[in-house]
Amino acid sequence: MTIETERWGRRWLTVAALVGATAGVLATGPGCSEGESDLFNPGSTRGLDAPLDTLDTVTIGEDRSYRSQGESGQRSSLLLLRQPEYSSVAYMLFDVDNVDEDRVITSVSLSVRLSGGTGDEVAVDAHEVDPSIPEWTENEIPLEGPPLLADPVARQTDTVGFNPDNPDSALVQLKTDILSFPVSLIERWLEEPETNRGIGLQLQSDNMGSIVLLSSEAVAVDDDAVVTITPELTIDYEGEGVLNLEPVQDGYLIFDNRAPEPGDAPTLLLDQEIASRALIRPDLSGLDLERGDTIHRAELFLRIVPGTYEYGPDEPFSVGVYANRGPWTEAVEPDTVSRAAFATDVIEVEEDTEVLRLDFGTTLQDWIDGEEDNDGLTLRILGEGLQRAKLQVYSSEADSAAFRPRIEVVASRPLDPRWEDSGQ
Repeated sequence: MTIETERWGRRWLTVAALVGATAGVLATGPGCSEGESDLFNPGSTRGLDAPLDTLDTVTIGEDRSYRSQGESGQRSSLLLLRQPEYSSVAYMLFDVDNVDEDRVITSVSLSVRLSGGTGDEVAVDAHEVDPSIPEWTENEIPLEGPPLLADPVARQTDTVGFNPDNPDSALVQLKTDILSFPVSLIERWLEEPETNRGIGLQLQSDNMGSIVLLSSEAVAVDDDAVVTITPELTIDYEGEGVLNLEPVQDGYLIFDNRAPEPGDAPTLLLDQEIASRALIRPDLSGLDLERGDTIHRAELFLRIVPGTYEYGPDEPFSVGVYANRGPWTEAVEPDTVSRAAFATDVIEVEEDTEVLRLDFGTTLQDWIDGEEDNDGLTLRILGEGLQRAKLQVYSSEADSAAFRPRIEVVASRPLDPRWEDSGQ
């Protein structure tokens, strides 16, 4: 069985030949001066049937780390965590239109599938989302969070945990009942549908640790068959009959009381458990490219800070680079930054990896062509919330210039129209 917990775009692999390996190769020998060499004459096309590639180095204009306050929509996992300085709430909304109002409901329970966590045994509280608030969707959960009613509507009496040393336990414990809800809650939602704003799950106040639940977006494939692994609200009727409801909306938010990450730090943090990401905006002012030029490769090099690599049971882990779709600045830590749904490149990181190399050539092409604004890039560890992978890379504020991020761009310009038919 395979659980799909991330989506990323097709990795672009580009082979770009650099004409002339070094200046020494192109240097003129006896009887051939620079003025006599057609290779140094931009108007010459002798022996050329394609434009020359150029190699440019680009510096970083802005970079910073930021801790995401949460994410929803197409995420395949919901993170429930609690520590003294931060905690999270997972929101779920169920459509009860298919509940048979003419039948007597005897019990209501919520079951979930665990896919990660710290291994601590924890218990969950469920609070009703304030019925008076406007409707919410998983793509537009307000960052301050839909307010919850103070008293839990359901409390888990037993504890549940995920064994981080046994990653297959997500497949063994495919269904775990965690909460029993009062029948009166569903009956009220049936009688007054405008009060159904869903529920919010959080770890009980004296429970420190985390568990990761598979969301309504998660998919499992077993022997080529799709298996349902989403949360389920099970409604038992008197006599025979059961109705299982999956969330129509779900997502989670992290409420973090720690001090903001500084924008001028010498390192950038990537954290899988408590999603911390790196924002990087290349400075393109010195790049002599324009619409119509072709980007063959734009490779970002980031040096890992020695001793900062950590990982959970699944190693190696993967890091992806994404095009941002919203503004940010180095000076202020954002709550969240919109990004493209698919990564432009994904690489595996192991304990002996020293440098991250990520290609964002397709994104740079969009910037050069004016298709998208240069809102920079997001780097993140895939599968946020699922495990405990972590590392730091040097930022553009690192003391040593040799450790700072750099970007290499391989591009080509169209041939001069005067020479397009030459060489025939």
